[in-house]
Amino acid sequence: MASDTYSKDGVVKLSAAYNISAYATADGYEPSDNATATLYWVEANLQNTTTNINQTATRGIIVTSNDGIVTLSGLNNDETVRFYTVDGKQLGAAKAVNGAASQAVSESIVIAKMGNQTIKIAVK
Repeated sequence: MASDTYSKDGVVKLSAAYNISAYATADGYEPSDNATATLYWVEANLQNTTTNINQTATRGIIVTSNDGIVTLSGLNNDETVRFYTVDGKQLGAAKAVNGAASQAVSESIVIAKMGNQTIKIAVK
């Protein structure tokens, strides 16, 4: 979705973030605590191996934060994620294993950078 957007070349870049929460319940039991995650749509910048033409597409990255551990899922295996403070100090880096990378942080807000894409994350 975009509004009041100006584009000199006629291309409007769209991005989205969806806040997701869920809990479990069963007869005779108290409902569980809410689990939350954020689904971000970021540019994937895929290359078509048949034509060698770069294509802009989006991919879903799910971000969860629990007890100071930030986890990004939906990554490519061996993709490196670098974590920064809001003032630009690098906190660490993690390589994705089975599509996920995690980092322990003590900041309330961190920035995760994957390639040329960045996401600002509120840590819980």
